[in-house]
Amino acid sequence: MNKWTDSDILLLKKCFLIKTKQELVDIFPQRTYLAIWKKAHKLGLTAPDDIKWKNRSIANTLPKQEKIKNYKGYNLVYAPEHPRADSHGRVFEHIIVWENYYNEKVTEDYV
Repeated sequence: MNKWTDSDILLLKKCFLIKTKQELVDIFPQRTYLAIWKKAHKLGLTAPDDIKWKNRSIANTLPKQEKIKNYKGYNLVYAPEHPRADSHGRVFEHIIVWENYYNEKVTEDYV
């Protein structure tokens, strides 16, 4: 990845406190938000509460991803109506596959 130039750093210092995540990614299209955040953190910048709330509000209005991986590498499928769904409406993909193959529900006592 390209190193941060002095002009990039000045722009980051100016924008980080007033722009949302998506706006920052649009300003720095060659970088991920994580890279932008890490650089801001190293510079001692912290987003104010109103920007944090805007980012949360935007995230809550985005469509849910159909499939994601958890931190252990398991695939999770968005199925909020499923009885084994977590608080975010996701179920392990292997449970859905097993239930579809055997045409019965996996209960809590299955190992």
